Amino acid sequence: MDRNRKHVLVFLIVCFVALVGGYFFATWLITPSVPPLVPLDTSAFPVQPSGPVVDPTLNSIDDIAKYTNGKPLPSASSPLVFISGGSPSKAGAHIRGRQSAVVSMIEYSSMTNDFAVLLHPMLTDLVQRNDGILNWVYRPYTTLDTDIGFRAMLGGECVARDKGNDAYWKYFDLVMGAQALKDADLAAFAAQAGADAVSFKACLDGNQLYDYIISSTYNAQVDSKIFITPTFIFYNNDTHKLRIVEGANTADYLQKVVEEMQRE
Repeated sequence: MDRNRKHVLVFLIVCFVALVGGYFFATWLITPSVPPLVPLDTSAFPVQPSGPVVDPTLNSIDDIAKYTNGKPLPSASSPLVFISGGSPSKAGAHIRGRQSAVVSMIEYSSMTNDFAVLLHPMLTDLVQRNDGILNWVYRPYTTLDTDIGFRAMLGGECVARDKGNDAYWKYFDLVMGAQALKDADLAAFAAQAGADAVSFKACLDGNQLYDYIISSTYNAQVDSKIFITPTFIFYNNDTHKLRIVEGANTADYLQKVVEEMQRE
């Protein structure tokens, strides 16, 4: 009798496990496996990323010139501040300009940051005017302010992974030049940059490079002590010395920083 009871008990346990397992399997099968669009848990960040450091009424380069008039050049950074991952010009970086340039300008910002958008054409011209001397490296820094801002950066990583650096910068330029950026624009800009539509959608909607955006921001805070956006690190690739420039600044100011870094 005891043996029969044990058999019945084992049978009931097996049935229960099978029912529960079947339920969770069916739920997994019919539920789309899409992670959250925007990271909700930022507790690992030393400081919650903040918005722009400059006055929000600055709407033009002329406004910036008046606001920053007389601003001193940045001093040498503390030895405790460094750049994550070694050389900013290494293979795989989002880099505009010659990889062999003496100075790298590393931008940390969101693609929807108002001041980063305002500065974008000026930065493009700065690199062109300093061909062979300066290159521009972009590293995403999420402020967790809008879904579209995070997805724009995520889309850039998808384009870079599938189509490389040149495609990334084409996509980047299109995003930064957009008015009232919408989710549909991301797919259109990716297509113009040469990305495959199906692959891009799977990468973007599946958040396949989600961790890269988060780790980029985390490393910027921990290693480089960056807590506001936009922030730029000017780095001498020969001497490994660096200076940090925060917020919006004029082309003349940034040109002086480049020349100073050449002499570092």
